Amino acid sequence: MSEPPKPASEPKVEAVPRASGDGSKPEKDSFIAKAPIRRLMRSEGAYLVAEEAVEYLVEYLSKHGGDITKKALEHAEKDGRKKVTGGDIYAVAKPKTY
Repeated sequence: MSEPPKPASEPKVEAVPRASGDGSKPEKDSFIAKAPIRRLMRSEGAYLVAEEAVEYLVEYLSKHGGDITKKALEHAEKDGRKKVTGGDIYAVAKPKTY
């Protein structure tokens, strides 16, 4: 069965491209599960969270986590090490103080 037409008073919402959930193949597989992110959001008081919001946060964390890891690896290699340490992550991810 088809849905009834939406009333004219509702604004049209344009589709926002997503990494997953819209039927298309994601650009990059996520290594972060949605359930822990949803629990994190709930622990901060967001008890009602749209699936789209969880997907966007997972995508954001995956992108920035990957960027930080690459920078931390470069930091470790400059010190002549192969192993990335917590100090490397801290050195590249810490907030800049001016």
